[in-house]
Amino acid sequence: MQTAPAVFLLGERIMDLYERLRSGYYDDVGPMPAKPSKKDLAVFASGKHEKALKEYKDKFNQYKVRKAMLHEQFVNDLAVYHGLDASHAKTRKAFDIAWEHGHAYGYHEVASYFAELVPLLED
Repeated sequence: MQTAPAVFLLGERIMDLYERLRSGYYDDVGPMPAKPSKKDLAVFASGKHEKALKEYKDKFNQYKVRKAMLHEQFVNDLAVYHGLDASHAKTRKAFDIAWEHGHAYGYHEVASYFAELVPLLED
């Protein structure tokens, strides 16, 4: 039995998984923070480097959390799109296999590999 694809709200607009992929939704992490350099001896000697380093670590942690949240959302959206339970161990294993084969080429490729594995997960 074929089910209708899941759709997701993005503000006022409804998007399906592939529209989100095309729009770069899952890549919208923002720029990676730049690590402060020790080369500027005046800044380093004044003690401002420690403050800048702490700010960098805070921003980098926020970046990693955002990236992890978007990744997990991609996993969940992909499972929902195919009518699967994202928390099921076999769904997660299928995603891990798809990720290993496709992540170097982007989320579209991961979604394609996952779609090929879905028939193995259906009842």
